[in-house]
Amino acid sequence: MCAQRVVTDVQQAARAGAELGYPLAVKLAGGGGHKTEIGGVRVGVGDESALRAAFGEVSAVAAVDARDGRPSAVLVQPMAPPGIEMIIGAVQHERFGPVVMVGAGGILADVIADRAFRLAPLSVDDAHGMLGALRTGPLLDGYRGGAEVSRDALCDLVVRVGALADGLPDVAEIDLNPVICRGRDLVLVDGRIRVLAAAPRPDPLLRQLE
Repeated sequence: MCAQRVVTDVQQAARAGAELGYPLAVKLAGGGGHKTEIGGVRVGVGDESALRAAFGEVSAVAAVDARDGRPSAVLVQPMAPPGIEMIIGAVQHERFGPVVMVGAGGILADVIADRAFRLAPLSVDDAHGMLGALRTGPLLDGYRGGAEVSRDALCDLVVRVGALADGLPDVAEIDLNPVICRGRDLVLVDGRIRVLAAAPRPDPLLRQLE
């Protein structure tokens, strides 16, 4: 996870900017769904003046969001370096049990829905197979001069997410998006975990048949 500060007023935001350095991203700390679609994200914030303005805009959205009982706080983060954006997730499915997903992330997550799924727990070979099934998989290998990504490092994270979902059935859903990947560096820019009382696990024999 990249360094970040959770702030609730503009003075805290200014101090966070001085500590973290510029450029920065400013976004809602709480809330579900896509923060960009409700005006809850500002990127490329280059100085304190811009940070104060961005905090005012995002905190106004946070105040509205707080009417639903969610925290009216704002995240201040350093801008992540450019790279390939991926999404990694897991869910406790009522028939399949814990299921892991990996795919193209960021704005592409919904635009092209290029994703692969496997039952958890999964092996490193399973994770490599998931990456190989993606239509956008060639982007990981430096397609047309782009940033090359370590498939081994990415697969390690996918396996770990699967182990978490398998070992903690109360974790109903994990959503890591985007994970910005460049070389062996994987930066989790935004993530969400939903916790519920664990439902009974499906019969393991029937699960294998599925």
